Amino acid sequence: MRKLLSQNKVIITTYFFFYLLIWIGLSLLIYDANALPIDVAENIAWSKHLQIAFDKHPFLGAFFIKLVLPFPPSTMVANLLASSICLLVTLLYTYKVTKLFMSKNESIVIIILSSCGGIYTALNFVDYSQNSIVLPFWVMSCYYFTLAMRSNKVIYWITLGLVCALGLYAKLEMGLIILCLALYLVFNYKREYLSKVFISFWIFIVSLIPLIWWLFYTNFALINYALNRYSGLRATDHNIIINFLLAQLNNLSTIGIIAVPILCILILLKIGIFRIEKNIETTFFKRLRQPLVCYGIYPLLFFFALQTYKVHIEYGWLIPIMSLTLPAIFYLLNIKINKFSLIKIVNVVLCFQLLIFIVYNLFGYFTPMKDPRTLSNHVALKAEEFWQQNENQPLTNVIGYFSIYITPFISDIATAHRSFEDTRIPTNTVSLGVLSDCNTKDNDAYLKSLGYTVGKQECITIDRVGRYSKQKQNFTLYILEKS
Repeated sequence: MRKLLSQNKVIITTYFFFYLLIWIGLSLLIYDANALPIDVAENIAWSKHLQIAFDKHPFLGAFFIKLVLPFPPSTMVANLLASSICLLVTLLYTYKVTKLFMSKNESIVIIILSSCGGIYTALNFVDYSQNSIVLPFWVMSCYYFTLAMRSNKVIYWITLGLVCALGLYAKLEMGLIILCLALYLVFNYKREYLSKVFISFWIFIVSLIPLIWWLFYTNFALINYALNRYSGLRATDHNIIINFLLAQLNNLSTIGIIAVPILCILILLKIGIFRIEKNIETTFFKRLRQPLVCYGIYPLLFFFALQTYKVHIEYGWLIPIMSLTLPAIFYLLNIKINKFSLIKIVNVVLCFQLLIFIVYNLFGYFTPMKDPRTLSNHVALKAEEFWQQNENQPLTNVIGYFSIYITPFISDIATAHRSFEDTRIPTNTVSLGVLSDCNTKDNDAYLKSLGYTVGKQECITIDRVGRYSKQKQNFTLYILEKS
């Protein structure tokens, strides 16, 4: 038995080594060292001037990338390192949660299968974002909630309160799983929970005092952003029946996130690497009331209901929501996995990992769509040269949608303002402006209508990187002063 356990540890370690080798090592071979996805560039820009929250998200995502940035040799390495840390911690706690409801072997198989799904590969690996940083806290909250409910130990309730609060500092979507946990607690309440829940709740509230203060201080900018994003998700102009059918197609498409693990399972069954046996120890309706189903299925049902109303909601919402969906499906269907060969399972999954990597990057290489990361640091270098030619003072403000592709590369003190209408832009201060075309007449009129004094300007052309067909893009750089 000890020999078998030792062999399994070696196999699991080897698997995750090759998993990281594919998604970090091969990515570094094919990506430009300064090719940043837009979420990464945004977090790096925010990290230059940390505060409790920003106009879109709380601070934890920017804070974590700030901790990582000094060590890697390039921003791309920092991006992949930050993302991989978040995903590995999530997988570790997914294993811990799953092992509370299933056997150790089943839990190992589930996390290996999960790691080839959409949450742990492709865009979500190479693009560190708020979805990345909230994932560990989402799954950790489920783990400590289960332990707290089972043992009622105060240490687990305290940890739960802290983890839930930190999750909200990562992304406000964390509130959805907190709501699910709270509802589950209400329907499964025991008198002995009262004092411990009270302690957990107050630790949670006290931990959130800075964020609550910030919301009032900024007139609820974060909440307004979230509401505006939701209200901006308009239903189509079709009639109600067509809208409903389109929404159900979108709901059905969410299976894409776990489609590869499901395909792996079907292949493994077909070639007889493991066998699934039906377990009749518990009933389906009894399992519906279990915590793991609450964690992996109920948030998804909420998403389906919301998407049915709005027809389409952005993909990013599903990353934390579906983090425990695969384990929950296994548990809900009462599936038991036995008589499997771990080495063969790992070989099959690694083949899929490599296939996903190749397909994802070939699509990115040949697609004609403009990807912000293909800008690299080219805009930043020309902006720095333009500023040095026209101004002797340090650059403190960069304005425009693409400002986040300038400040991470050329300045540790400059603040990026993505909108020219941002009320926080200081007046009577010289700033650098950037617009994504060279339509000088319209650009000048637009800037002057917002109260800017337009100084020197220059049209630049940069070459995008990482594309089969050569792509160029024009930008206009401005010396501006807001009156």
